[in-house]
Amino acid sequence: MGLIRNIRSSFYSKASQYLSRAALVEGQLKNTGASFRCLFVSPSRFANYLILKMYAQPPRVLQRRIIWIPSLKKIIKKSRNDFDMCVAVLPKKYDSYFKEIWHFKTHEWVRQFLDISSTWEDIRRGFHKNPKEAERKIRKYGFTFRITTDLSDFDRFYHDMFVPHIQNQHGPHAYIDPYDEMKPFFRKGFLLEVIEKGHAVSGGLCFVDDEMLVFRRIGVLYGDKTYIKRGAQSAIYYFIIRFAKENNFKKVDFMRSRSFLEDGVYRTKMEWGAAVHQDDESDSWVYFFPKHSAKVVDFFKHNPLIIFTSNGLCGLLGWDSTMEFSSDNKEEMIKRYYAPGIDRMMLLTTDMENLKTIDFKK
Repeated sequence: MGLIRNIRSSFYSKASQYLSRAALVEGQLKNTGASFRCLFVSPSRFANYLILKMYAQPPRVLQRRIIWIPSLKKIIKKSRNDFDMCVAVLPKKYDSYFKEIWHFKTHEWVRQFLDISSTWEDIRRGFHKNPKEAERKIRKYGFTFRITTDLSDFDRFYHDMFVPHIQNQHGPHAYIDPYDEMKPFFRKGFLLEVIEKGHAVSGGLCFVDDEMLVFRRIGVLYGDKTYIKRGAQSAIYYFIIRFAKENNFKKVDFMRSRSFLEDGVYRTKMEWGAAVHQDDESDSWVYFFPKHSAKVVDFFKHNPLIIFTSNGLCGLLGWDSTMEFSSDNKEEMIKRYYAPGIDRMMLLTTDMENLKTIDFKK
């Protein structure tokens, strides 16, 4: 079975450089209810993630097919009026081939790191409102923490914290890391458990990489929202940062998050002061080929994206072209979206050829 699996994996790896699944779907946009047709070209779970953000209800699948990736350029040019947007996850080797027709691109994920080389006071100044509220809850409920390398604690973390927490967060689209894939990280690392009245109510799986503490996975007991409301999830971040600082680490690696500025996981890490970096390990780009339409603008108004430009990462936000951009708008935008690594925002209007760039530092 292992040999067959390896052969299939090798074949899929080679075939995915030239072939990809494509699905044309149609449904009602969230927030407006407008009909929206999107062509997804994606061999990954990214399409499922985007569909949940895009549509109020599961969309109708109008067509499924396998396409020859080089033919996508012709399909887009010929059929651009047949859909509102095409989103394609493609190997990086095609970047120059599609350069003339894509509007913007990103990775499926961004990396987030917290620099803790400065003083605790400086680190804490980077916290947003929610982390500071977490400190209050830690005092209110008497949360403490402990470090454990006991395998029985990891088993409890995996089955009673990690799995139910991820299932409750992501529902039927949750990806659950297999036990056997997570266990080696525990073997070379440890669990930080948040303790309430002598019992572990949440935990974080961590390991050390040189001068950096890697915070790999999180879990809350039974995925119970009661513990989350009391701050058991936020307490993990707080105690991991404190532990890393007290043990002279230079950074905390918060791992990857989806490349959307309103994604819940991304925002949680951003609110603890994490900087945003390109995912250098990615072997693909996500390309967006939109029509010039108010519906596309509305989608990115409610789902601002982190995009890659020649000057680094930048935010992309849908903006009504009839609205003037004021200093108050800029202040609100900075408060909501600024993070180290994201210091500019492009405003997307129906005039997609002339994007206005807002520099947060000017």
